[in-house]
Amino acid sequence: MFIIGYLFQALGNLLHFVINVYIFLIIIHSILSWVSVPRNKFVTTLNSLVEPFLIKIREVFPFGLIGGVDLTPLIGILLLYFVNEFFVNILLRIGHSLI
Repeated sequence: MFIIGYLFQALGNLLHFVINVYIFLIIIHSILSWVSVPRNKFVTTLNSLVEPFLIKIREVFPFGLIGGVDLTPLIGILLLYFVNEFFVNILLRIGHSLI
């Protein structure tokens, strides 16, 4: 059973890492949206990674645009933080209990 426990812990740690990287990408995307940056491969790749997630949030939370300020990145970061704190901890606890 300990192998399954280590598997759950590894999945929890991997999910934690991926969520933190995605939060960082959302922050970079938000900062770049405030300044005029020429289109290049990095910006295009960043948009293709972040925009689908933000579009889904805009569909679910139509109040994300308040007074011309787009708050969907903040809502997305809060949702990812919740997933990180809730589901990652569940995976880690399951893994710890199986070891």
